[in-house]
Order: sequence, then C-alpha cells, then structure tokens
Amino acid sequence: MFISLINKSFFTPLDDPLQNILMHKTHNDSIIAPLGTPKNTWVIGSIHSDIDKLIALHDNLLERFTPGDRLIYTGNYTGYGFCPKQTLEEIITFRRLILSIPGV
Repeated sequence: MFISLINKSFFTPLDDPLQNILMHKTHNDSIIAPLGTPKNTWVIGSIHSDIDKLIALHDNLLERFTPGDRLIYTGNYTGYGFCPKQTLEEIITFRRLILSIPGV
C-alpha cells in the first residue's frame, strides 16, 4: 500500500506507523479529472484488502487532512488480503467522514 502527498513540499513523517513515504510530485495539467486547486492531494493505492494497514493509514491521514485537501484512491482495493468487503466498507466510511469535515 502506498500513500502520496502531492503538494509543493517534501514531507516524510518519521512517526508514520506504516513507514510509508509521503512523496512530492509536481502538478500536471494533463490530469484525467479536474481537482480544482487543492491545498494537498493525498493519493492511496495498492490496498489489496489489507484492512489493518488501511485503518492505520486512515487514522494517520485523518490527523493531517485539512479543509482544501483532496483524497484519491487509485485502485487495487481488493486482491491478496482476506477482507475485501471490510476494505470497501472502510474506504466508503472514511470518505464519508472526510466529506463531513466543514470546508471540505
């Protein structure tokens, strides 16, 4: 599983329980879907039904997510893990939680 932070600065949290690197990338005008001008764009991919890591990642991300940010899941939600239904439920629940934050 990976998570990327797309903004104008490089950010590598040392306290990330998943030891994922939040990577810096530059914005590109040839994007499939317009995102407006978000403060930060968080990109999560390669989940593969690893529900425990996904929940830990969501908990970590919730502390950092601010109004004006965007969240994108790039696919591979299910796959190698044994909890595909719970994984999809967690993604939907987290998206609803993020959307309930005032200003998002």
